[in-house]
Amino acid sequence: SHAFISAPSSRRCRAPCPGLNTLANHGYVSRDGQDIAFFDLIRAIVHVYNVSIPLALFLALPGYLLYGTFHFTGWPWRWTWVLSLAALSDFGASRLAHRASLVHVNHPSHCPDPELLESLISACPSGLSIRDFAEVRVKREAALEKPINWWHEQVALGESALSWLLFRDGSDSTATVPVERMRVFFGQERLPEGWWERVRPQQAIGLFTARRIANEVQK
Repeated sequence: SHAFISAPSSRRCRAPCPGLNTLANHGYVSRDGQDIAFFDLIRAIVHVYNVSIPLALFLALPGYLLYGTFHFTGWPWRWTWVLSLAALSDFGASRLAHRASLVHVNHPSHCPDPELLESLISACPSGLSIRDFAEVRVKREAALEKPINWWHEQVALGESALSWLLFRDGSDSTATVPVERMRVFFGQERLPEGWWERVRPQQAIGLFTARRIANEVQK
């Protein structure tokens, strides 16, 4: 039931976030990317990526606060807080989509940009370290005519930090992310080969760990 099925060719049902799109492509949340219930997404993030519940809440809550809607069904009324992935592509100073993304262009986007993906992978063919992610961030932001704001900077730092924490080959600070994992996850938006057996983090990633690595990227 969780086999990889690529999104429709238009991909209008996807977000500028490979983590969420991968969950949909594998059926851990609605494959059409529509009306994903809040707690269904939290459970999927925790189960698939092995992050703590506080971190999953921290990652998901802003999207629902900005774009979520309430669905009421039955009598007495039952309500569900839902979100559609495509809404996350909306651009703006207080939105989640941001310029200088790792693999998405600087305007509303539903799929990765091949040139940006190759640029990311070619940054270090032997594998990406924390420093490599930081250098990519610096280059992405240096190419902008106008700097990103504080809010978008935090989102971008979290993007790099979680990419390293989730896909690194090893558990120490010198570990690197194999480029093939980057290509599969960011380019195809699917779980890398051997995800459950050897790639998925063995210990749950907590909120403070993610914050610490984001600070390392920022340095």
